[in-house]
Amino acid sequence: MVRALLANRLSVVCCRFRPRRHAVVVVLTARPGPFARFGDVDIAGNGRVSPAVIRRQLGFTPGEPFRQSAIATTQRRLYGLELFQFVTIEPGEVGADGRVPTRITLVEGKHRQVRFGVGWGTEDHARAEAEWKSQNFLGGARSATVQLKGSSLERGVRLSLTDPSLPGGASVGVSGQS
Repeated sequence: MVRALLANRLSVVCCRFRPRRHAVVVVLTARPGPFARFGDVDIAGNGRVSPAVIRRQLGFTPGEPFRQSAIATTQRRLYGLELFQFVTIEPGEVGADGRVPTRITLVEGKHRQVRFGVGWGTEDHARAEAEWKSQNFLGGARSATVQLKGSSLERGVRLSLTDPSLPGGASVGVSGQS
């Protein structure tokens, strides 16, 4: 709102103070800005994640009408890959051609995780679990997981691979248990 006031797109028509009601009535008029379309997209901060993976997550294509909701969708999709600690998407100023350039700034997170767990239960006695996960397995934002479990009652291994570029982010898993 402050930006719109500073850009002379929002003006105060009248302002009335109502002391008995403990209220202030403010009437505003808004002038819409120019019609804009998405322009070029600049990506910064990615190291091990390819620009193609990032562009696949865009909620818009250059040339489409500019919508703030498309910016929010893009940010949500990028965080959903679990590859980034920080994602900022900043639209620039509307150019003479009516296009809005967009800058995506990223900070990559750790792409590999290792977890270990041990415990004791009255039925299974000693138990242990180990898991290795890679969030950018062989590039392309694929996720691979290897999980090992063992106790006096059961032993098992589970392997899974998820590829977000496939329809619905298809996942393939193999497991074995004894």
